[in-house]
Amino acid sequence: MRREQKRYIHDIDTLKTYLKAVNHFRGYKISSFSFDHQNYSLTITINSSRILPHGAHEVLQLIAAGVRNFFIKDVDKPAEWLINELQVSEGMFQFQLEYGYLSFEVKAFSLIISNNLNDKTTKKMVSVDVNDMIQVFKYDSHINDMSFSFKQDETKILHYIGVTKEAHDPYWSYFSDDSGVKRFHTAEELFNAKIYNGQSLRERWSEVTIVHMNGMPTEECFSQFEKSIKIRVGESVVGLDLNNITVEGHIIKDKVCHSCGANACYVLKYDNIFCPYCNKWLDENRHHHNQPFQPELIWNRYKLLRFCQVEFSRGGKAYTYYCSDQNVQKGDWVIVPVGISNIEKEVQVVKTFQATTNHPPYPLHKVKTVLRKQPSLSEEVANTVEKLVKLGKVCDLTKRNSDFDVWKEYDILITPIGHFWLEYNGEPVTMLIETIFPSHHAMFFVEGAYYLKPCRRELKDFKHLKVCTDVNLRKARYIDNLGIRRQDGSRWRLDDYDVGIAIHSQNVINRGVTTNVLGMPYLESWHDEYKYEYIFSVIWKYYESDEDASLWFNVVK
Repeated sequence: MRREQKRYIHDIDTLKTYLKAVNHFRGYKISSFSFDHQNYSLTITINSSRILPHGAHEVLQLIAAGVRNFFIKDVDKPAEWLINELQVSEGMFQFQLEYGYLSFEVKAFSLIISNNLNDKTTKKMVSVDVNDMIQVFKYDSHINDMSFSFKQDETKILHYIGVTKEAHDPYWSYFSDDSGVKRFHTAEELFNAKIYNGQSLRERWSEVTIVHMNGMPTEECFSQFEKSIKIRVGESVVGLDLNNITVEGHIIKDKVCHSCGANACYVLKYDNIFCPYCNKWLDENRHHHNQPFQPELIWNRYKLLRFCQVEFSRGGKAYTYYCSDQNVQKGDWVIVPVGISNIEKEVQVVKTFQATTNHPPYPLHKVKTVLRKQPSLSEEVANTVEKLVKLGKVCDLTKRNSDFDVWKEYDILITPIGHFWLEYNGEPVTMLIETIFPSHHAMFFVEGAYYLKPCRRELKDFKHLKVCTDVNLRKARYIDNLGIRRQDGSRWRLDDYDVGIAIHSQNVINRGVTTNVLGMPYLESWHDEYKYEYIFSVIWKYYESDEDASLWFNVVK
């Protein structure tokens, strides 16, 4: 059985606090959008990227009235626009999308946050001791927000508490039947404030069911803590007490854990002994799929966390990221945050590995997390190729007795190894194609050497100029860099072919020229004084050896 819980935000200050807790909707998607020009109203549906436990999911709906100064730029038709950031100021909303921009002013708005919860959430989740939770909020920088409900509430209202990086009163509390945010200076003030029907969160803690922390299950969130929650073990007349959680069992004083030296404990439910500090079973002859306490009520220092290493350039320094996605493997491409501004970059995974939480490869409070695995580019590239071949001007070298005009503008070049075209700011542009065949260098024969130049030379709002291809260079073996003073590029072996792609200029020494992580060359800055100098080269021949210099001598026509 599923039930829906809703939270409402109607004022800018509350919305600003909420946006800080959810990183300004970074990674969220706009799934639907409608604007009523006559009534000056709009509705935007947003799907959260937060992973909630036990199949729960979060959907947000922004409803605005009195809309004016509506502006939209460089946005395709609505189809899950990826949000980089949402900023709000007074009545102004500014969506920075992955591709495009959306902004508008409103007189009134309502943000409805719907959590579709599975009842399994409340059955499986067990409350952590309140003193441990206060400790977490005080000392751990990972916690941004926590949502919970009280078991006794008939309305099943979702409550939220959290902490921001504000210098004054960083702790906050909010719940869906009250539009105001309450702020507190310390974690103790937050938990002791009598704001829940005249009682404090500390007083009602036994009624609390945690729904999620930072959008994750409690145990997943706890596993990322830099410091462990202090573990308290004791005995009472009713059984074994672990951090105020009582189970049937007792301490075994004549048996110790070989990992930490603490006394072992016996738990009747599983008829087995375990170490409460390591949270692991000690009888190797008896196997249990679960750990002694699941979901984990303590920070498990021996839990294995998954990491990956990525490279931002071929053969460059490897950087480590936390990666919980089991589907990410060596050779895959992923999006990771980089730098203080967390700029998203596409990189290749060169290694995946596991490490225990007490011996991570990098401090857990500093390590960044892989944002998402990149899908195969084949579908997107195939659509571009199909469009250019069907609607554009084609230079097809695969046809018998093929010929082309060096003064004619082309949209795409078809070769025996694949398709090639130029893109300016992500959009295909026409090009001139030249060749010299046979080559001036008779002893350095190649099967083909073609030189691509953009027809358009007045490039405004320049971001990049790239040579693109459907040749799967992700599967190719990188051989060498083709860069010298006036050119840059790369060489690969792809099946039976030796392939080279480069960009060069007769008189410019690497002005604005760079390569991506695959080694593909492109222009990242445009200089009008050299606009006739830039030429892209595409060269190939049947592979002989890595020492073959034929491609080097044919980069420049």
